[in-house]
Amino acid sequence: MPCAFWNKSGEPVTKVDNRVPSLIVQNEWDSQPPLVAAKGLRRALKGSSRRLVGCLR
Repeated sequence: MPCAFWNKSGEPVTKVDNRVPSLIVQNEWDSQPPLVAAKGLRRALKGSSRRLVGCLR
């Protein structure tokens, strides 16, 4: 049964801050979450670093 039809409500929103530096590691070819999500997280967490992990073809 698709989750759109579940009769339970979702969890409360998780609030995240970055009182300490953050490192975001994202695989270039990962579909869940997509690369655009990692880029958005990087913008939201001021002072964080993002490293893109790709594979050689």
